[in-house]
Amino acid sequence: MFARILSFRAVLGGIFLGCLVLISSCDGSDYAPPPVTDTSSADLRFREFYQWIGGEEILGPVISTKFTHADFEYQYTEAALLMYSGTANSNDQYQVAPLGLDVGVATPPTDPSSPMGHKIHPPFEALYIELGGARMVGLPLHPVQYNPKLQRFEQYFENLGFFQSENDPEGTVKLIAIGAWKCGAKCDHTPPNESQVQLPRGIDNSVSLALNRLDPSFTGLPLTEPFVAADGITEQIFENVAVCIDPDFPAGIRLRPLLKILGVNSEPGNFEIPTFFQEYLNRNSGLELSGQPISKFKHLSDNVFRQCFENLCLDYRENFPEELQVRPAPLGYSYKNLFDETQ
Repeated sequence: MFARILSFRAVLGGIFLGCLVLISSCDGSDYAPPPVTDTSSADLRFREFYQWIGGEEILGPVISTKFTHADFEYQYTEAALLMYSGTANSNDQYQVAPLGLDVGVATPPTDPSSPMGHKIHPPFEALYIELGGARMVGLPLHPVQYNPKLQRFEQYFENLGFFQSENDPEGTVKLIAIGAWKCGAKCDHTPPNESQVQLPRGIDNSVSLALNRLDPSFTGLPLTEPFVAADGITEQIFENVAVCIDPDFPAGIRLRPLLKILGVNSEPGNFEIPTFFQEYLNRNSGLELSGQPISKFKHLSDNVFRQCFENLCLDYRENFPEELQVRPAPLGYSYKNLFDETQ
């Protein structure tokens, strides 16, 4: 029965619209299901599909009873929302709902050579194919990114989210607990910390266009909403930098001098910038945004090298995938802690 599900086709319009209806109000306010106490198996409706697509080992435990809405049947697992339509074509009756779209991490296409707009992170490809490719997992919503708070590489797709913890054995790929996040308190299930969803905050509309021109890794995720700082400037703290709205600067933004604020003094001398750092900065408005270098390129810890500039630090991790070897250090967390203490 389920061998036919592997066909590489888009989800039928009726199924997709049904999903959107569900997602728009699946915050637990109207019809979210009660939790289950026995997670040994899915409801009879989904049992074969659940096991075929990976069962508890891949999708996590079942965390809700089966429930019905708008002629569709649903059941949550930790990592997904299974759905069934009795009126659909037999090949399309069983689906994985597009919960990944709700996380809010989609970015414009970054890989013109890819028909999907984004490159699938190579370590994720095997599981992506095993689960049915675009048919079940959906298209990638953004390039792979490193989450410094949870110490994992992550990539969200339309229906599921993949991650690989930095300290896990090579080849270990798991799913992000989107189902538990979406069902919320109604499912009364807390997934492991390593697999939890970390929601991005909103980005001020006046700077979103400028930030969209930068690499996705440059700012990192927002840690605060936009706020008016003590000097009267609207500011927003991200994982790696603090962005200020200033019409006197190109694109209307500048960065706070985080190193000075955090008490890091400039080292004496003139500093050579490694080629891979210079290339990264050139793609992201150059020294005008990062500020001048204040330290030399130096060994920080095992496989990690760092060079600091006035407004940020760049790390080089030689054991990371090539596209993630260069990225700013997550100084925004330290700055936010300092800001919170000051307040």
